Amino acid sequence: MFDEDKNDDTNVDQNLDNELEDDLEITFVSEEENEDEDDSNESQAFRDLRKQNRLLQQQLRAKDTPKQDEVIELGEEPTLESCEYDEDKFKAEVKAYYAREKAIEKQKEEQAKQQDKVKQAQQTQLEAYETQKKALGAKNYKVAEEEFLTSVHAVNPALGEVILNAAEDMAKMVYVLGTQPKKLESLLKITNPYKLAAEVARIEKDVKVQKKQSNIKPEGTLKGDIGGGATASSEKHLEKLRAEAQKTGDFTKVAAYKRSLRPD
Repeated sequence: MFDEDKNDDTNVDQNLDNELEDDLEITFVSEEENEDEDDSNESQAFRDLRKQNRLLQQQLRAKDTPKQDEVIELGEEPTLESCEYDEDKFKAEVKAYYAREKAIEKQKEEQAKQQDKVKQAQQTQLEAYETQKKALGAKNYKVAEEEFLTSVHAVNPALGEVILNAAEDMAKMVYVLGTQPKKLESLLKITNPYKLAAEVARIEKDVKVQKKQSNIKPEGTLKGDIGGGATASSEKHLEKLRAEAQKTGDFTKVAAYKRSLRPD
């Protein structure tokens, strides 16, 4: 994502691996395994995927083109003078005026209800995300989450929303992409939201996250080691930047500081 030489990229990947050392492993269904599947099952899988993609596209279209209420202008309250002292016209104008006033109030109530629905949906999504995180049980989920958010924010935050909305298990997708920087980088190159949602669905279908068979850690690996030379002071400062980024949604300072900790 950043302009760095190959050696630096290698160090970054190793440092990220150290931070993300966990008792979970991520595997993707290989092309060879797909070729060995029964043709009927494969056809059904593709039919299911196409159906899911159509649903995702419908949801994205609905989100991109929200219903726009007609703007109602109340206007000035009519008077006999404004109606040229025509009582019949005056009564009609007064009736129309109060009808518009009532319609405006109703429109405001509907807009408030829609806003409440959006807030409720966001809260429901957040609660589901937290539940999924606990169910996943990744020890270093916070680091993977930060890598995901930092990378997405550096490209386009809106793409992150598409990814989360397209995923059935948001936490698993964040963990997978946060620990697979090359896959995430490739995914973020897809700017068309419909194609991005389809690719997310495909990845989620093929990925497996499960407990490792062996939990033996390599010698000399320090959990949470950033850049190989991070001190307690730098760790503390990084945590402060992370906390600030979580509040603002801007991970630019986090990314910059982590780059400064990387070995030359």
